[in-house]
Formats: sequence, C-alpha cells, structure tokens
Amino acid sequence: MDIYRFSISLARLYPHGDEETPNEEGIKFYDHIFKEVHKAGMKIFLTMNHYAVPLYLVEHYGGWTNRKLIEFYERFATVVFENWGEYIDYFLP
Repeated sequence: MDIYRFSISLARLYPHGDEETPNEEGIKFYDHIFKEVHKAGMKIFLTMNHYAVPLYLVEHYGGWTNRKLIEFYERFATVVFENWGEYIDYFLP
C-alpha cells in the first residue's frame, strides 16, 4: 500500500465547530496519524470534509445554509495546513 486516504473530523478539532482555538487532544490525535503514515513511506490523500458537520453548527447556525460556516471551515483548513500540510500529498476539500 503506497497511499492512505482518510478524513479529518472538524468535530475532533472543533467540537462545536465555532470555537476560536482547536482542541489540543484532537491535534495530538492527528499528529500521531500523520507522522506514522509518513514514517511508513505512504502518501496521504486527505478528505477535509466528508459530509460531517458538528451537530451544534446545524442546530445553532442551520448548517451549510449559513454563510458563517465558511469562516469556521477556513479556520479549520488553516489549522490543517499549518499543522500537517507538509505531510499531505493530495487534498479533497
């Protein structure tokens, strides 16, 4: 196997979805995955949003019908790029 495809959970990094800073436990969880896959010599194909939105965002903002979610997604994407961008070969936003 030379490529590993997986999804990263917005809710693991931002449990409600609208927090200002990511959950440190979520960062540690993904640090381990990215580093181990990289160490194994595999490429990473990352799906950034696999139809999973924190329930809080749906109940309080109406989900993707609210343009405010763009800001939350940008915050999430920035954390992904800054923390693991060097490991990711392919992105599916």
